[in-house]
Amino acid sequence: MMGQELSESIQRIGVGDQVFAILKAKIASGEWENGDRIPSENELASQFGVSRMTIHNALQRLSTMGLLETKPGDGTYVRRFHLAEYFMEAAELIDNPKNMQDIREFRGSFEKNYLKLACERRSEEDLKDLKRIYARMKELSETEEFDAFFDADMDFHHRICQMADNEVYLMVESVLRGLLYAQLKDNTERFARVKNASMNIEDENYVLKVLVKEHMDFIDALTKRDPSLAADKLNDYFEKYSELED
Repeated sequence: MMGQELSESIQRIGVGDQVFAILKAKIASGEWENGDRIPSENELASQFGVSRMTIHNALQRLSTMGLLETKPGDGTYVRRFHLAEYFMEAAELIDNPKNMQDIREFRGSFEKNYLKLACERRSEEDLKDLKRIYARMKELSETEEFDAFFDADMDFHHRICQMADNEVYLMVESVLRGLLYAQLKDNTERFARVKNASMNIEDENYVLKVLVKEHMDFIDALTKRDPSLAADKLNDYFEKYSELED
């Protein structure tokens, strides 16, 4: 009886799934390396003893994952896999209020962690480059060019993440900012109200002027290699953003 129950619980995968798994394993193991031209659909169908359509579907799945690319009239090649690109393709699937709140909660600790590494590992050249980006932000804070300001703002934080000298942090940072960029712009007016800032460019507390001043804390932290100088600012930032969602 026990053997019968176990037998009935086993899920047998289809031929197509098996072929897909084998081909993916060839790439993962390095048997098929980046830049290699793989056998044609007809050749693979003959090797596996399956239909060409089965092979075609498996290759399409691998292409969708970014593991293969087809060059018309030439063939199909293994391409270098970029996890960030894979996540960005799936970004729209997690673009909902609950997931966005989860991401903001994660970013609070995530950004403090890579700031800490950046303070330890930054060079003088890194600081000069960050100050150049800050100067651009300050220039834009005197205008109503919100899109350009947020582009520079993204560049500023991306540059800090680069200073951490960690590829995984950099990958995750790129994905998170890609997901939240449009929302950051859309929430500017609401953020201004929370920060008691003005949307009038003539006012001293004009929202872009307020935002750019707060970024000096990051430069101070990196200059003195003391992440605590900006940690409180990060905490405040994410608390304020949570208020926007209430």
